[in-house]
Amino acid sequence: MQRYESFENPLAGGLQSFGSQDDGRLSSGNQQFGTALYDFTAGGDDELNLTAGEEVEIEYEVDGWFYVKKKRPGRDGKMAGLVPVLYVNQS
Repeated sequence: MQRYESFENPLAGGLQSFGSQDDGRLSSGNQQFGTALYDFTAGGDDELNLTAGEEVEIEYEVDGWFYVKKKRPGRDGKMAGLVPVLYVNQS
């Protein structure tokens, strides 16, 4: 059984300190945007609900998940989180 520290993301596959800038970003300085292809219901605290057609900014990809930011908070008030790569069409 593997134990994780409080600020470590188990999906990242390695130790990360809070606020680390070495997070495997998609690009260096170029903003990536996408549109949700399907509705997605978050299954955990680090995941983000999406509605089909919603536009997001893609921060980085980790093991088949995008970390994205919304332009407006959802009904749950969240602005950022993980969503499956296959649910987002990159533009």
